[in-house]
Amino acid sequence: MTLSGTKTVELHFFEGALITAPEKLIFKYIDTLKSKKTTDTLGDKYKDKELSDEEILNYYKTLPASDRFFVAYDKKEDKYVGTCRLMNIGVHDAEVGYMTFLSDRGQGYGKAILHAVKSYAYNLLSLRSLRATTYKDNIASINCFKAQKFFLVNQTDTHYKFVHTCDPLGIIQNDF
Repeated sequence: MTLSGTKTVELHFFEGALITAPEKLIFKYIDTLKSKKTTDTLGDKYKDKELSDEEILNYYKTLPASDRFFVAYDKKEDKYVGTCRLMNIGVHDAEVGYMTFLSDRGQGYGKAILHAVKSYAYNLLSLRSLRATTYKDNIASINCFKAQKFFLVNQTDTHYKFVHTCDPLGIIQNDF
């Protein structure tokens, strides 16, 4: 059962990250990363910096093969709404990062992406916990992590670090 108004997404796996994705999707991703609204939430390294298409695409060529890169798809709306990546995947845990496309922000997709990746990580990979780091300036992301029951475990001058652990049975139900 999905709560009324709650967004749901499917995660579509792309081997080689965006390199193998459809061109239309790549352009949507690049447009989002080139937006000042996005770069300003990525910390001082990217604040006020304009990223080129080539810089963005070259980044994906450097990702470890062990990372899992997904694109979030809203079947009801028939559109891709963001991306998600599992990194540093260990026996019991992994790090998660996500991004909602610029045109789809503020609609609940960040929470939907995190919900979907938790289900994947706990039910299919049998992980026990997920870690996440976000910049202190990224209020929307902080709120998404908190809404999805990630707990703040550390903070620095620039970052918040969160952890989510699966329930005692080791499963996440599809409907909360």
